Amino acid sequence: MIKLRTLPGGWMGLLMILTGVLSLTSSLATSQVAAAPHADRCVLDSGVVILGANASQHPSPYVGAALYSQNAQLITSYTLDIYNNTGQQGIYKGFNPSTLNEFFATDVDIAGFWTCKTSTPQPLIFTNETDQDIAQELASAGYLYKDSFWYQSVKLSASSEMGYQLVIASVSSDVLGDSWDLKFAVDIQDDRAGLDKQIEVQACTLEFEYPLVDTIRRQININATMNLWMPFFQANLYTGFDSESTAVDSIGQQLEILLNSIIMTAGSKNSVDINAADLTYGCIFYGTWIDDYVIVFVLLTGGIVLFLIVDILSLQIRLSRSKSLYNKRNVSNMIDSEKLCRSVPNSILDWIAHSAKLSDDRGNHSKHCHLREWLMSTCAFGGRHVGLVQKRENGYTDAATFTPASAPHTPMASFFNHKTGYDPVRTTEVSTPSP
Repeated sequence: MIKLRTLPGGWMGLLMILTGVLSLTSSLATSQVAAAPHADRCVLDSGVVILGANASQHPSPYVGAALYSQNAQLITSYTLDIYNNTGQQGIYKGFNPSTLNEFFATDVDIAGFWTCKTSTPQPLIFTNETDQDIAQELASAGYLYKDSFWYQSVKLSASSEMGYQLVIASVSSDVLGDSWDLKFAVDIQDDRAGLDKQIEVQACTLEFEYPLVDTIRRQININATMNLWMPFFQANLYTGFDSESTAVDSIGQQLEILLNSIIMTAGSKNSVDINAADLTYGCIFYGTWIDDYVIVFVLLTGGIVLFLIVDILSLQIRLSRSKSLYNKRNVSNMIDSEKLCRSVPNSILDWIAHSAKLSDDRGNHSKHCHLREWLMSTCAFGGRHVGLVQKRENGYTDAATFTPASAPHTPMASFFNHKTGYDPVRTTEVSTPSP
């Protein structure tokens, strides 16, 4: 007599829990994998490039190279990579204006940069003085250079000698071929009458690693250049044309951006289409970011998958051994092991259909589509058991015809009779699993 053994109910429950955990961990792992910006190097064919030996003496603020070089510094300064680092502001060897949104400058891209620092410990107060008088007093006190001055302010009227939003620039040397630095006097708190001015002085110097940057600076006609660029310095330092104060915290940065732009515009000869000679530039592309806890989820998922694979293989080996033992002892050959295995329910839905068949007093319901005629109910046995109850035209079946699906005494004989036409109970002892 052969006993067909099944997995204990607790073990089956554990497998169901593991498959649920597998689904949950897989969903969590995949949901946490997202696109993230990675810094890389891109090939530059042409663009704003300063690698040429000859520079323009008159870099213009009205050409595209000037506008793009300012935008490139602003964009890269606010662009974050995967580690929340921002790109660097400075004088770039080269960049492509058509790909500014992905431009990400690093140390490799920087040929030099201007630095502007406050040289006045506190604002200098001037009352009811002209722009020229203020410039002369600042130069006499050593706050500005004495060689050349440029003024830019918003005049109250065409005949007025005083204005507000005053910016004064002075250069260390205006001789073509000399290296030069700049100082700026900026009105940081101006009233609409233009009478009281609080002046802050910024000293700007050029730092460079490549001598080419100093070569470009020496070739610039600083007198002509500052005459063109002064309105842009004044406009960039104020929060609006009719505003009454500067953005104090960003004065130095705004000056540096414009001075860097002057060098880049001159180096590129006012062009945005200079051959780059296969130069590369820092860029951002979006790839996959995998955090540490995602790796933990993946390892957990892999462990569960491996366990389930081993368990399935173990069950397959045990089944093969049981079938072999059954075939050896099945002397009468009433039903072979293959046919017997095909007749056993192989899913939760099959077990439900089998329970419905056993509960049906006519034994007609054998297909899944017939399950809609059945309900799970506790109406029988005083609610102590849950079972399948068949619907009737006039309502539910009565308790007398109710057979609970989980009843331990439910026979499997009728199931095998329906499936195979044989009665295996005559030759085998069958233990009934709980569905």
